[in-house]
Amino acid sequence: MGNLNFDFLDEMEAKEKEREDLLNLEGDLAFAEAESTNEGKVTLTPRQIKIQAARRFAMVGKEDNLAEILTKLEPPGLPVPGEEIHIIANVFDFWTVVPIILRKHRRIEELYISTWAIAMPQARDIVERIQTGQIGRVFLTCGTYMKRREPVVFSYLYESLVRSGGGVKCFETHVKVITAAAGDGDFYSVEGSANLTNNPRLEQISIYNDESLHRFHKKWITDALQFRTERLAPW
Repeated sequence: MGNLNFDFLDEMEAKEKEREDLLNLEGDLAFAEAESTNEGKVTLTPRQIKIQAARRFAMVGKEDNLAEILTKLEPPGLPVPGEEIHIIANVFDFWTVVPIILRKHRRIEELYISTWAIAMPQARDIVERIQTGQIGRVFLTCGTYMKRREPVVFSYLYESLVRSGGGVKCFETHVKVITAAAGDGDFYSVEGSANLTNNPRLEQISIYNDESLHRFHKKWITDALQFRTERLAPW
């Protein structure tokens, strides 16, 4: 047999190393606020700072993209009560709708989220908005994938959301929903195919302003938080 080319193994190894570096960075940043002494101070390399800066900029860009899309609708903006909006796009992720809602409504008292997976940039944005008073409490259900494959993100969210009066539950789910009563008679529910992650794929997102739909999603997510198992839902 001739010589085999194992360059692809080197490439896979390099990608895995980059992923480990990023996870280590995200873990450091997630718990950096808990460190109060010089001995526990987190030091970032120039490369790590560059990665984090790029991710934050990407999130801001997605928010602007969605805002621009909404301005082109007739009538422009978020749906009014009884109205719904359907979008096919790959220029923003599922979480992006919430910052847009907060541009109109300065505060959301309770936010209910269901997703299969959530990335650290989105997780950190949720927690920061709780800390700054834009969101009161967040109740999150997510797939068991989060606890097993992304323990840093899961533990960061669990600690932060429970401490602020919210809740977290992992079980076998693939539902992607965000719902909130935003005040002034607006009840937003967001349904779609995307997770709360940076995702360049084409996705569909629907935004509803409907009180009964909000109550429906709030009810089953509240029930799911009480599940005693991570197996399939008992409905």
